[in-house]
Amino acid sequence: MLIHFLQRRPSPVVPSLQDIAFSRSQPPSFVAGVDCRYCTDKHEIEHELKYLRGTKPPNDETAGSLLLEFFRYFGHDYRHGIIRIRDTRSLLPHVDERDTYLQVDNPFEPGKDVANVDASQYDIIKKELRRAFNLLSSGRPFRDVVQNDGISGNSGKRHKV
Repeated sequence: MLIHFLQRRPSPVVPSLQDIAFSRSQPPSFVAGVDCRYCTDKHEIEHELKYLRGTKPPNDETAGSLLLEFFRYFGHDYRHGIIRIRDTRSLLPHVDERDTYLQVDNPFEPGKDVANVDASQYDIIKKELRRAFNLLSSGRPFRDVVQNDGISGNSGKRHKV
């Protein structure tokens, strides 16, 4: 989810390392029968980032602001769709993604969901993403986000998390 988010910033932070490897026809690298090739060439990666940015300057967002925006994006903006970090349009048949939520595509085995999120868990996950955003955007430290002490980011009342 984080890589997907970083790839979709107004000025992308990272490209798809798998897409670079495939577009440059790098030889396959099989692990347990699965082609796990990806680009490791720093110059190729930078070249791809420049291409993706176009006329925009390199991303200069801080790690803290990126984290806050990650929680905002997945807590508020993301509504549906398969979360991908590579372009699989040519590999898989078109699928209506309006009913997919938190389905994370395996970059090495396109079409395989690696999130394993049950529909009954969607509201809980979204609530936690929103809670993290609310805490951080109100100036609370990150440790408050990860503590499992049951403090709500909105009301301050204790409840089971």
